[in-house]
Amino acid sequence: MVGDDACSVCASLIQKLLEFIANMEHNKQYRKGMKPPKTPKIKTGKLSKRCFKKLQQIGTSFEYLPVPKELMPQFETAMKKMGGTFFTGGIEDNNNIYVAIPAAQRNMAALAAQHMLSKEIENKPDAFILKDGNNKISEEEMRITSDVMNSYDIPMFAFRTDDGKYMTVIPKEFEGQFNKAMEDVKQQLEQLKNIDVVRYDQFSPLDNPDKVAYIVTDEEAQELAKVAKLGDLDIQFAKTEQGTAVLYNTDIAEKIAETREEYAKAVSESEKFLIDVTDNTISMDINKLLVPELSDENTYFVRVPNTSGKDYIRLDKSDCEIINGGKSIKTELDMEKSYSIYDSAGNIKQERSGEDLSKSYNTRHPHATKGTKVYEHGQGRERVNLFNKEKNEIISVKLDKADVMRTALKEHGITGKTADILMEDINKKLSEPQKKVFNFTKEKTEVVYADIPNIGEYLAQSQLSQAIVGKACMTGEVPKDSGSKCCVMDKNTNSFAVLPIMPLKEVQATLSQMGYSEMSAKEIADKIVRSYRDGDIKEPEQVKALSAEKVTPFQTTNAELQDCGYCKTNDGIMLIRESEDAYKYMSVDKDSSLADVEKALHDKFGLVDDISAAVVMKTLIADEIVKTAEPKTIGDDVTISQLTSKYVEITHDGKSEMMPRDKLDTDKLKAMDIPEKTIGDIQKSFEKSEHEALHPEQQNLMGLIGNAKNMLLEKVKEGGSKVIENIKSKGQER
Repeated sequence: MVGDDACSVCASLIQKLLEFIANMEHNKQYRKGMKPPKTPKIKTGKLSKRCFKKLQQIGTSFEYLPVPKELMPQFETAMKKMGGTFFTGGIEDNNNIYVAIPAAQRNMAALAAQHMLSKEIENKPDAFILKDGNNKISEEEMRITSDVMNSYDIPMFAFRTDDGKYMTVIPKEFEGQFNKAMEDVKQQLEQLKNIDVVRYDQFSPLDNPDKVAYIVTDEEAQELAKVAKLGDLDIQFAKTEQGTAVLYNTDIAEKIAETREEYAKAVSESEKFLIDVTDNTISMDINKLLVPELSDENTYFVRVPNTSGKDYIRLDKSDCEIINGGKSIKTELDMEKSYSIYDSAGNIKQERSGEDLSKSYNTRHPHATKGTKVYEHGQGRERVNLFNKEKNEIISVKLDKADVMRTALKEHGITGKTADILMEDINKKLSEPQKKVFNFTKEKTEVVYADIPNIGEYLAQSQLSQAIVGKACMTGEVPKDSGSKCCVMDKNTNSFAVLPIMPLKEVQATLSQMGYSEMSAKEIADKIVRSYRDGDIKEPEQVKALSAEKVTPFQTTNAELQDCGYCKTNDGIMLIRESEDAYKYMSVDKDSSLADVEKALHDKFGLVDDISAAVVMKTLIADEIVKTAEPKTIGDDVTISQLTSKYVEITHDGKSEMMPRDKLDTDKLKAMDIPEKTIGDIQKSFEKSEHEALHPEQQNLMGLIGNAKNMLLEKVKEGGSKVIENIKSKGQER
C-alpha cells in the first residue's frame, strides 16, 4: 500500500539510482567545459514487487553502476547463473543502462562483469585493451578515474587485483581517449593533493582567536616559565604526545612573541659555534712515531712529535690501545706525572711533566685552517674549543670552573641568553670528571604542568590561524560561531574556507557555490566528509544504507489516485503508483513544463482521467515543481489557476473547486458565493480563450488590426502636436 514501509524503501531505492545518474550527467556537463542551463527531466519506470522483495531479502545497502547496453544481456545472464539480482528501473542513456546492485553482491557483480567481458574478449580478442602491470590504478585514483571516464562517456571496466590496485579494460576504439582522459585524472589528483582538510573544534573565530597554543622545547618552556613568573603572566603548560604545549590569551601575545624572538635569536647565535673538548688523550701514528727496534715486549718506544726528532718517551703497553685498524696508538697522559725523556739512542736525558709533555701533541685545532684566528685563554691540555665558522675563529679556554668560561665568553661579546645556552651545551660535552671541574649549575625555573581540557583542539586551531594568514577566504568571511568545523586549505589558489559540519550533499553544494567544478566539488566533499569524527554526522551517502523515504498519499477521494503517492527528491518530486505486481514511478525535475508533465502522466504514468492528472498537477504546482501561467483574477477576489490544459482551479473567499475549462459548473460557483456577474465574466473569459485556441488565424488578424490602429493613433498624436506648435508660433508672430 502507498505510504507503507515497503513502498517507502522502494521509493528510496529508485531515488538513489536517479541521484547516481544525475551526478554522472553533471560530470558530463562539466566535461563539456560549460554550464548550460539545466533542462528539467521527467523519468519513468517500474520495479516488479517480486524483484523488490528479492532485493529486500539481501539487504538495504546498494551499489550503483553503468553497464554498456550491448553487453547488458551477457551481464544479466551471468548474474542469474550466480543467483544474483539487480534493478535497472528502465533508466538508460545513449551508451549505458544503470543498475542498482545489493552491496552484499558487489563481488558477485564484479565476477559477472568479468565473465561477461571474458566472453566478449574471447569472441573479439583485438577489440579490447588491457591496462595492467605498471598501468594499474590505485584505490584513490580509481574513484576519480571512474568519474572522469563517465564524464567523457568512455566505457571502462575495472577489476581489483590481489595487490589492492585495479586493472582496467577498455574497448580498442577508445584507447586514445582513455590515455588522454588519464591526463585529466592525474591533474585532478594533483589538485586534490594540494588541498588539505582539517577537522577541528572552533572556540573563537579562526582569523581572530582568543587564545594561542603551540608546542615548545623543554628549554623554551623554561624560558617562558621564567617570563611568566617575572611578569606575572598567565601562561599555562601541558604535556602532550607531541611535547610540551603552551597556552595563553592573545592579549599577552606580543610580549610573549618578543621573548620567543629573543630566545630564537640567542639559539641561532649559539648554533654558530662548534664545540669540542680536548682532554689528556693522545694518539700517535705507528708508521711515523713508533721505533720498533727500541721497543720491547712491555713498552712502546715512540718519538715525541714537534721536537724535530730529538725527544722520545717509553709507554707501557698496558696503558695503550691500538686503534684505526692497527695504524695508531692511543693513550692518556697523566698531567701530574713526571715522564723520562730519551734521546734517539734510548738514553734518558731529562724529565718532563705530563702537562708540559701534552703541549707537543695535537697542537693544531681540528677545525683550524689557514687564516683561522685562535684566541687562547689559560694553559693546559684539557681545553674547551668553540669554533665560529662565519668568523673563522676559535675561542680556546682551559678547562676550569664555569665562571672562568663565562668571563672568557664575555671578552668576546658573548653574554646573556646566548652565553647561557653555550654554557649548557659545553656542559653536555664534558665527561663526568670534567663536569666536576666545570661545576656548572643551570638556572632553573619550575614549569608547572596543568591538565588543560581540549588542548589538542587549541593547538589545531592556533596552527590553522597561522596557516590562513595571507590567504583569501573563499566564503568571504570566517564563521564567528563556535563548534565543529572543517578548514579547507587550497594551495592551488592560495585560499581557504571554514565550513560547518554538514552532510555530504550540502558540502558539495557549498563547494560548487565557491567556484569548484562539479567533479572537483564531489572529490573535495568526499575528502572533507572522510575527515569527520565518529558521531559528527550519519548520512545515507556515507554508509550507503538505504533509508525509507516518506511517501505521502494524495489527499483525495479520486479512486484512480488511491494507490498513488509522492516524495520529495533533490531535484523535484517522485510519484509512486502501486499496482498488484509492481511499483511504477515518475520522477519530475523542478521547473518542468506543464504540458510535458501532463503528457507524461497520461502516456507514461498511466493516468486515464483528466481530473486525476489535475489533482496530481495541483500538488506539483503548489510545491513549485511545475511552471504554469500566472493566476488570473476576475472581479474583486476570484482567482483562476491553470492546472492542466483541460482543468482549472477557481478560488474565492477561502473556497476552491477544480473544473473542466469547457464545462463550468455554475451551481458550484454560486455555492462559493461568487456573484452572477462575475460568473458571467468567467464564462466569457473561457469562451474567448476557447475561441482563440480554435481560431488562431483570427487572433493574428485581430492583432494586426490592433497594431495598425495603434500606429494610426500615434501618427495623429504626432501630427496634432505639430499643429499646436504652429498655432503657438503664429500667435507669437502676431
